[in-house]
Amino acid sequence: MPLFARDFLRYMAFEPDTGPSYEVADFDFHAMVQRCCSLVAERARGKEVEIVVDTDHLPRTLRGDQTPLSQAVLNLLSNAVKFTAKGVISVVAERLAETAD
Repeated sequence: MPLFARDFLRYMAFEPDTGPSYEVADFDFHAMVQRCCSLVAERARGKEVEIVVDTDHLPRTLRGDQTPLSQAVLNLLSNAVKFTAKGVISVVAERLAETAD
């Protein structure tokens, strides 16, 4: 599993008294990012803000919990659109490291 996804999930999915809890499954990372972008696209267009995505150099499929990751990406995008008056928002994801699991 790519290191960033594992570390992200470790911090995002804690339940009180039970420790980490998340669904581990393969998911299409590129499609998840595009779905998040589409949810803020209309508001961005209304502000003359372009959203540019750069994830092509990453594997298409990641293994982990898509739900908290997509919530975080959507939150970051929503804030970027909210605080950008005009211009470009770049969504860039990169692989920092990879583990054997």
